[in-house]
Amino acid sequence: MVWVWRGHGRAALSAATWDDASPVDFPAQDGWYVVATTHDVISVILDVDSVVDPESGVIPADREVRTVEWVDAPNVTPGWYVSMSGPCALTVNLGDLTVPAIELQGSPSS
Repeated sequence: MVWVWRGHGRAALSAATWDDASPVDFPAQDGWYVVATTHDVISVILDVDSVVDPESGVIPADREVRTVEWVDAPNVTPGWYVSMSGPCALTVNLGDLTVPAIELQGSPSS
């Protein structure tokens, strides 16, 4: 699945700015996925390489997430603004848990 630049999503991400009105400059690389979209919020995510440090116990960030939101509030110029940007870890550390073994007590009836 690749990010498809269509409709208001493309326009919103292209027009988005930081709080100081500087442009966001979303990377133009392929691989961005749309994870949420409404008429006033758009979130995209990108897979990134992560480095596992077995000593730290911390789950490394394996995604980059960016969210822009339409803001129309007093004392703010209406427009698309970044509401979230940064790394995230979508991997779940299950610790000592493993895949469960399942045994049937008898033959399943049809």
